[in-house]
Amino acid sequence: MRKIDRKGETTINNRGEKITIIEYRNYDDLDVMFEDGSIVKHRTYQSFINGNIKRDTKIIHKGETSIALNGQVMTIIAFRKKTDIDIQFEDGTIVKHKNYQNFQKGLIKHPHIYRDRHINEKKESKYGYKMTIVEYRNIFDIDVQIENGPLVEHKTYQQFEKDRIKVEV
Repeated sequence: MRKIDRKGETTINNRGEKITIIEYRNYDDLDVMFEDGSIVKHRTYQSFINGNIKRDTKIIHKGETSIALNGQVMTIIAFRKKTDIDIQFEDGTIVKHKNYQNFQKGLIKHPHIYRDRHINEKKESKYGYKMTIVEYRNIFDIDVQIENGPLVEHKTYQQFEKDRIKVEV
């Protein structure tokens, strides 16, 4: 029996993507390449002609971009599953283990946007002393420097905002 060489055959899969056979070992074992260069290995010829060969979603989504609500461009740098992706913001900041659906909606928050906005924020206390945020780890953990006084650690932003940081100066 003569071996058929199907290398170079192309078709369109069920997602409308062009695929080409790049290696044909036998009817039950072939490799295909998509137009973007991604490769899927060890599929059957039947699945090829039926258009049932699809790329791994990890490959499809890597490099995908979206715009965060703060206006920054985000890019997927790792896609393990829909509930576990890593993202890089345009300024190089990386956030890990995020949800793909939130990425699509632009809901991934940049970890330093609020931090940078609040560092050096000043407020005069109703008790007459000036306060400055010197560290903002998150909304529940800030450090406040009291002018001519102590450093008050591990307070909440709400305590600062509502003037509930009391110290002896």
